[in-house]
Amino acid sequence: MRVVVEAHADDAYLSVGSFLRDWAGGQPLMLVTVFSGTRARARDAQNYADEVGADWVGLGRIEAEPGNGEGVWSLDGLDEDLRKLAASGVTMVGPLGLGHPEHRGVAAALPAGALRYVDLPVGGRRKTRQELDSATRGRTVDALRIATARDFDCHDLFADQKRFMYLNPPKELAGLPQVVLR
Repeated sequence: MRVVVEAHADDAYLSVGSFLRDWAGGQPLMLVTVFSGTRARARDAQNYADEVGADWVGLGRIEAEPGNGEGVWSLDGLDEDLRKLAASGVTMVGPLGLGHPEHRGVAAALPAGALRYVDLPVGGRRKTRQELDSATRGRTVDALRIATARDFDCHDLFADQKRFMYLNPPKELAGLPQVVLR
């Protein structure tokens, strides 16, 4: 079984969406959304998991709201929650932890040996280039694809992220590399 962990409901879609349907077709796939504590975020994540043929688990944490700062959200016990999901025979894939503080927190809680995906579209931005260089040192590429606009055919499933999806249409996301690191 493969367990894909995302901080927010759209992270796996944006970062490894080109892989998810393939992974779901080959073995059981579970999508785990850490910040799924609002009904809208949980609905979006569940709808996307259903679309790609994955089971979905929401860990119910509440994300910081714009303007509330980084101290509002908590990841207490997340490492234990993820360790329970990483039973024997499970391949866990989670964020590398670029840019966004909640992504970094989830990345830090992943069990040793978890594969990491480059957080998109954050990882493709210039201001995170040094952070990306630093975070990838010592890691090797496990899988790489260049995303196409067709990989982003589920934009409408993320109703809670309408503004973000409008500002990042599929044609703008096409061409970004989707990278899984060992």
